[in-house]
Amino acid sequence: MNVIVTSARSTSNAVRSHPFPVLEAGNISFPKGRYTLEFILNQDRTSFKLRHRIAGANLISRLLSTGKARYVCTVSSPISSYRRTHVSSEALHTIDWDLDDLGEPPLFTPMIVGIEDLPDCLLSAREDGVHEIWDMTRVSIPKGSRLALGQVIQFQSSILHLMSLQVDEGLSAGQFYVDAETEHGFQFRVSLHPELHQFLQIPRNDGIRRHIMTHIVTACLALLQREFQQDPENGSLPRNLDSFRDFLKNDGLPDWSESRFRPEEVATKLYPHVLPTEWERAGS
Repeated sequence: MNVIVTSARSTSNAVRSHPFPVLEAGNISFPKGRYTLEFILNQDRTSFKLRHRIAGANLISRLLSTGKARYVCTVSSPISSYRRTHVSSEALHTIDWDLDDLGEPPLFTPMIVGIEDLPDCLLSAREDGVHEIWDMTRVSIPKGSRLALGQVIQFQSSILHLMSLQVDEGLSAGQFYVDAETEHGFQFRVSLHPELHQFLQIPRNDGIRRHIMTHIVTACLALLQREFQQDPENGSLPRNLDSFRDFLKNDGLPDWSESRFRPEEVATKLYPHVLPTEWERAGS
């Protein structure tokens, strides 16, 4: 679980001016305000549970409890122009996304948003938790206003975020191959026979799909080792590929530029083959 806290004391390079108090980094509107976000990651790496907590900002807490504000998280990908907004009346909700729609690990922006027009709010420093400069001030809060804004988060890249599965009619049944595309960031283009492509689109519990994906991941890692050694002159890598390298290192795995890197070993560490249980073997 990862926890991120936003408060007025948090540093920020720029704070926009608002006609009403907002809880965000560097904004003194709620001097004791704290916006805490807990990210509970799932193993599939395409979803997580997000818990929002507001403290020291009674105005926002009251709007949430009376149904005049909602918990929100946007999911976006600049490369693919993907954008989706998750809205919840509950502080704990699930955020998910489709890997096929993304060209990089998505960006997540948690926030609290007003869902009603509030045209005449008389603020109180004591009751609302706002700074004294807002005390006894009348403000209007339009519908859709962001009342609290968390940091923009981008999780580290798994190799699945870098894959694009494509149909190749020229392949024989069961065949695939892997190329690299670098026009819009880095991406593995996995070309598959139509039936194999269709098979991989449907999640299954028989383990066959997982074994095939482990084989594909091995091929992708071998391509990195073969063709994408880091340029010693400028050390540059596409942003999402550099993020994937950090992902490997944080899992205690070597990257493809190291002599101890074995594509099959890393692939089966990330996505190990699952063997049938004793009961399943006995019944076969």
